This record gives sequence, C-alpha cells and structure tokens, in this order.
Amino acid sequence: MKHGPLLLLCVVAAFTTRVRADAKLAEMFSEHAVLQRDINLPIWGTAAPGEKVTVTLCEQTGKATADEKGDWKLVLPPLAAGGPFELTVSASNKFTLKDILVGEVWLCSGQSNMALPLSEATNAEAEIAAADHPLVRVFRVNGNAADAPQKYNGGAWKISTPAVAGEFSAVAYFFARDLQKHLNIPVGVITAAVGSSFAENWTDRDVLAADPDLRPIVDRADAIIFDWARSIHLSTIVAETWLFDTEAAKVAGKLPPPLPNFTIPPYPMWQNTVCSGMYNGMIAPLAPVAIRGVLWYQGEANTIRAQQYQKLLPALITSWRKQWAQGDFPFLFVQLPNNNPAKHQPVESDWAELRESQLKVSKTVPNTAMAITIDIGEAESIHPRNKQEVGRRLCLLAQSLVFKENIVSTGPIYESSEIAAGHITIHFKNIGAGLASSNNQPLQQFAIAGEDKKFVWADAKLVGDTVQVSNANVSHPRAVRYAWADNPQGCNLINKEGLPASPFRTDTWPGLTDGKK
Repeated sequence: MKHGPLLLLCVVAAFTTRVRADAKLAEMFSEHAVLQRDINLPIWGTAAPGEKVTVTLCEQTGKATADEKGDWKLVLPPLAAGGPFELTVSASNKFTLKDILVGEVWLCSGQSNMALPLSEATNAEAEIAAADHPLVRVFRVNGNAADAPQKYNGGAWKISTPAVAGEFSAVAYFFARDLQKHLNIPVGVITAAVGSSFAENWTDRDVLAADPDLRPIVDRADAIIFDWARSIHLSTIVAETWLFDTEAAKVAGKLPPPLPNFTIPPYPMWQNTVCSGMYNGMIAPLAPVAIRGVLWYQGEANTIRAQQYQKLLPALITSWRKQWAQGDFPFLFVQLPNNNPAKHQPVESDWAELRESQLKVSKTVPNTAMAITIDIGEAESIHPRNKQEVGRRLCLLAQSLVFKENIVSTGPIYESSEIAAGHITIHFKNIGAGLASSNNQPLQQFAIAGEDKKFVWADAKLVGDTVQVSNANVSHPRAVRYAWADNPQGCNLINKEGLPASPFRTDTWPGLTDGKK
C-alpha cells in the first residue's frame, strides 16, 4: 500500500501521455463543418511528435507527419459542393467526423455591428422561428485577444435552427441564408467580431510597423503596454530590455521586436489596446482554412482618425491575404450607416470622412466591394437593427463580384463633375436602369459652395442620368457635397433598382480630421 500514491501517479502520467499523443483536428474541423468548394483544402491539427496522420474525405486521402512540436498539416484536393460526408482521421488513434458539407465559406469580422446577434435584429422573434436551415452553418470564434499570433482557438460549428440561431451574428446569418437560397448549396460563415474594436486590432503588427504612416499606431500601443507593465512591477530587466531593443530597431529602420510574453488584462479595458490583439487571437488561428472571402463591418471606432483609414483598411486586407496565402480573395465591407442626431445646416463630419475613406478603398484595392447603408441606420442607436438589408446587399455584392452575375449590386457612385454657369453637374457610375428619388420627392442633402468654401443647401434635380446642383445665391459654384453628415437625414438619391447612392464630395478641402488625428 505504501506504493499506492506512486503507482497512481504513474497511471495518471501514462494516461496523460496517451491523451496528448492522440491525433486531433483544429477546432475548425468538427462535425457539421462546411468546407470551401473548388479549391485546395488545408487540414491541420496536433499529434505526438513524429506521428503519421492520414485524413480521408470523399475518397480523397492526405498524409502528414507531426513535427517536433506535434503540429501537422496536409492538403486535400478540391471538392465540388455537396454532402453530407464523413471525414476520417487515422493515426495511433482513429476517429470519424460526420455531417461534413462542402460549399461556400465566408469569414465575417469587425466590431459590434457584425457581432450583433440575430436576437437583437428587426423582427427577431419571427426570424429566429424561421431559422431552420440545415445547409447554413455558423462557426463563432472565441473572443480572445493575444499578444502574439496563436495557432488554435476555441469554437464549434452549429447548424442553423431556431434553438441556436438567436446567438448568431445577424449580418452573417442573413448573408448566409440569402446566399444559400440563391446558390442552393451549403453555406458556412465563420464569425470573429468584437465590439468597440479598432481596425488596427485586427491587423498584423508587422504590416503596421512596416508602413511609416501606420507605425505611430504600433508605437502608441507599445507605450501604453509598457507603462502598464511597469505599473504592475513586471521584471525591470525584461521591460527595459524590450524598450531598448525597440528603440534600437527604430534607429536602424527595422521592425520592432515582439512584445514580451505579457498576460493581457481582462476585456474590455485592455484587449483593444494591445496592437494586433484580435488579429493574433482570433484571425491568425483560422488560417489557412479555405475560404471564399471576407465580410467586414467596422469603422465606428476609427472615425476619430478617418483619413488614416484609407491606409489602415488596405493594410488589414493585405495582412489577411498574406496570412492565408490564397491570393487576393474577395473582401466585401459595409460602409458606415447614418447615425447621431441630424444637423439642420451643412457641417463637417468625421463619420462622412470615414465613409469617404471606405469608398476610396473600394475603388483602389483589387477584388473589394462596398455595401452602402446610408439609408438604414438609426439616429438614436449606433447599432441599427435592420441587418436583413445589410445581409442582402452583401449577398448582391458576392453575386456580382465573386459569381460574375450580371446584376446591379450597389447604388450610384460619384464619378465626375462639371462646373458651368451657376450650377454643377454630377455624373455617376452604377446607375442601373437610371437615377431616381427613393420617395419621389425632390432630392435632398445636396450642399454647394463657392470660392468662400462655405456650404449651403442646394437645389438638386435629375437631368437624365446626372444630377444638376445649384443655389441662386452661389453664382460661381466650386464644390458639391451629398449626404455629408453623421446622419444625412432625408438623403434620397438611389438607382431604379432601389440601392442608395454613396455619400461623396467633389472638393478636397480640409475638414475635421484632415489626416492629422
């Protein structure tokens, strides 16, 4: 009996060793998963170092050997849409996942308007009751930031049923529902969204640090973390060595060293402060899972630095595409909707400048598209409830950009202007069957300015496929703005397909942010 505890310890150790040796799949690969059709399928997991692993799916087989850290990865050839299938993993242990579908997979990310659950959307009770869609699946990534890129994160695939749909991202759900109905194949959405998060929280630190215009974001975040580290009496040697190395890297024009292995304080106070925290903890672990593309709904947190977003969002897109190494996959994003109390006179607006930055990104970054939502926001809430229309408009973008359908997928976009005696004529792209007023009333929210750069409300009228803008008191007009406000209440320019025009300005005069914030 005196050897009892030792024997028990040996048994526990042996059991632990055996469990750790078992081959496992990354969380992305669970029962009810949807895998992307028509492209190579990376599959990965863990096993004992040196363990040989075989994965079989639809009579396709891949083999891998776990490295010295126990990580393994293999790639299966492309599969056509279909299912349900079984996925079998064979190593020292063997197991089979059932109900695997192949179809469309989209990553849905951003801040609170992407995170907002179906239970808080318009007509939520009826929508949840009708959410019985066995070919729609959702994988929600655990909301954890990290100070360095992670390999694994928690989560599991769930089938869309009334019992669980209320917790799904409303935007992701409505997009998936509409796309599944349109294509008649399985659709899976991976959701990774955190309220109040900045775009830089979702961007690879090295990409930020390598751009002189974005490097201040890294420096500011590092300074905050360093002050916090000192405040909790982190080892002086560790903290000061890191700071010295960081300064040396700046002088040498090199990338700063990674942060020491800090333990990030609890959300929400600090998770958004850690530069690239969401990218490290919620995006990096997902790659290289095969996806069709990304849906992005974010920007509210970055309105205080609206013009910087013109570089920040492309940096985010670049870092994700680099992480996946899957080429320039489609990146669809939502332009900020109307919000805040309406103003009675033309004003400067950082929200309008952020929308302008988003518009410029959609024009300059390849394989991107923007859903315009200036007509479906709410003055009283930063979280408008009409997520059905957001999902529908994103689905239209996917149909056009990705599946090459000949449809009108977005509203009118400013193209050019002509100044004539007493008026300015505005030309648009994406006019579809023609321009129109959404309420059959005169066009509103157009403002005009002369040499004094003072904007006043303007008369705007449809002239064929153009809009003619004037004001009797502005004899020599120089610039026009449309829907240039946090909440351009009453803006009503659409195409005849019913999609709203994007806010725009023809001037480049300095505004609130002017790239300085």
